[in-house]
Amino acid sequence: MKLPDDMFRHQLLPYLTVHDVVKLDSVCMNHKYRPQLMDKINGVILRGDKDKCMKALSLDWLGMRRIYLINMDLSFDSLTPSRIHIDYMDQFRYTQHVVMRGPLIDDIAIFIISHCPCLLSIDISEFRGYPSSYPQITDRKLQSLSLSFCREITDTGLIIPDLQSLKVVYCQQISDASIISISTHCTGLQSLNLMKCQKITDASIISISIHCTRLKSLSLKGCDQITEASNIWISIQCTGLQ
Repeated sequence: MKLPDDMFRHQLLPYLTVHDVVKLDSVCMNHKYRPQLMDKINGVILRGDKDKCMKALSLDWLGMRRIYLINMDLSFDSLTPSRIHIDYMDQFRYTQHVVMRGPLIDDIAIFIISHCPCLLSIDISEFRGYPSSYPQITDRKLQSLSLSFCREITDTGLIIPDLQSLKVVYCQQISDASIISISTHCTGLQSLNLMKCQKITDASIISISIHCTRLKSLSLKGCDQITEASNIWISIQCTGLQ
């Protein structure tokens, strides 16, 4: 508490995780200077939590204290509320990277993503629907999109022109139509992972090799319909593969 406010807010707090701040709050619960501590925490932008998952229930706690996150890794469960308090809807204004793990509640996940104006990457697991089919998602300048075990995702909503990295694994409804469309619109792709997308055929990979020549990484594990023809096209067209 004796640290200068500027040092505390700008050189210490931003590098703490949500878990650290919650512990700090808990330790000081009955401290006589707790109101002053809450004033110092109010409005801080945290950079941490890139490798730590937090319960979605924590969102209200963060919103009440006006704590903003650059990296947000959320875990959803049966106790997750179906909506966020309207007073806290601006708490995602600085968020750049969102990880959400399910089983997810569609409405709250879509709400969070649609209120992140600075969003650069989305990583979603076990989503029952898919938020990128909404205009507020596809219009974003996302650089990275990762979807895992999202079994209901279909051929719509994957066209995000600025994408550099796309991971669509164990998404069984993804077909050639989607991948061909992606290849013609997302020509800046550098990393593509289609593991266990079993509807994918040579048509997708040939289109990728023609349009996405900047590829550095490609994974087709478990895509059983891919033949030697795809290997030939990729080896000729994508010479930057690492």
